[in-house]
Amino acid sequence: MREATLDHLIAKQTDSTVPFSVGFEMTSRCNEDCSHCVRSRWMGNELTYDEIVDILEQLAAEGAMELTFTGGDPLVREDFLPIMRKSHELGFALFLFTNATLITREIAQELAKLRVQEVDISVYGVTPEIHDGITRLKGSLRRTMRGISYLDEAGIMVNVKMVLMKQNFHELPALKAMCQKNGWQFRYDYILFPRDDGSTDVWEQRISDDQIRITDRMLKDDEIQTAMVHSGLSDVAPSLPDLSVVDDPDMIPMDAWHEIEQSAALGGPMGLSESHCMLTPDNETDNELISAESIVSADEPVEETPKKKGVCSAGWNSVSITSWGEVLPCITWRMSLGNLRNESFKDIWHKSPLLERIRSLTHDDFDEACSSCGVISKCHKCPGLAYSEHRDPLLPSSDRCRATQAINILEGDNGPAEAAS
Repeated sequence: MREATLDHLIAKQTDSTVPFSVGFEMTSRCNEDCSHCVRSRWMGNELTYDEIVDILEQLAAEGAMELTFTGGDPLVREDFLPIMRKSHELGFALFLFTNATLITREIAQELAKLRVQEVDISVYGVTPEIHDGITRLKGSLRRTMRGISYLDEAGIMVNVKMVLMKQNFHELPALKAMCQKNGWQFRYDYILFPRDDGSTDVWEQRISDDQIRITDRMLKDDEIQTAMVHSGLSDVAPSLPDLSVVDDPDMIPMDAWHEIEQSAALGGPMGLSESHCMLTPDNETDNELISAESIVSADEPVEETPKKKGVCSAGWNSVSITSWGEVLPCITWRMSLGNLRNESFKDIWHKSPLLERIRSLTHDDFDEACSSCGVISKCHKCPGLAYSEHRDPLLPSSDRCRATQAINILEGDNGPAEAAS
């Protein structure tokens, strides 16, 4: 029988509602000012070190195992390392989201001692003109790459994450190649969330439908080739054509893409990547969405994965906490369930009426508003994305609709019968 994956084990815990994975915003402050950032302002009144320690102890008591520190950027806090040390002392598996500009060799070595599992780092291109233009911090690319080198030197797993926008799309192949060369994980996504004040001005930076289709095919091709390498069916590592030489990547027609993909031995389309998700049963963690075993033993019986009532683990086995103590279903689903300065985590987790409502939702509830859409079965719904746009997780996200319909064309269908709006 196939060995159970982490996602499968987590899915089996759904009914027990253990807060397996916790996203903790150490701060809303950041030394960069990214053009697409969801934060419209920095929040004051941050949790103190003592308050954070108290919360960590409460989380441990409730069975939390994975702890992802994010921000803002966690390293702007002067007590960053003491918080990390205390988290390690409490037995959490530690993950870190940062821009790496403040990582020194000493900090990297300390993180290695604390057995940090992975550090996710946002990189937006391979040239300062593009990366620094997005972060709006001169010299940020140089500092980020220096931080990555220190982490790599310390033996910490590095995951480079790229948010694709119209201004950096053409640098995707070069950044991917850089990561492959250095042995860093690489993930990329094109979904841009509205800002926390509801503004959608960030959508002006979205990539085109054609670029979505190209990106989606790249992602699927990576999975297929990686699975083949792992299965021993191929010793060729995943590779991509160099689109950086094209004068205007926005204008690459799909038939031209089909030609260059053949030269790179690429495959077929895929669903959406969720680089903002820390943990969902439908999303990749360290496991490929297509396993090597599925290629070499497709007929082998596989234990059925327990079905979840909702569309993701938010509020079931994952939860997030803001830098001022608000408990959220997810880092992107920014609906307050209560504040840890006023209530215990145990009371919020087990008694919150909003959490009870979230846990009562089924796939049918999420599908109701989209029932007339012809591509509903191919849509990967994200309650956080919908909530950030409508303040209602059950309504369809216009950005998700756009992406799903663009991919649907690539897959050869005639498009939705009626697009949800």
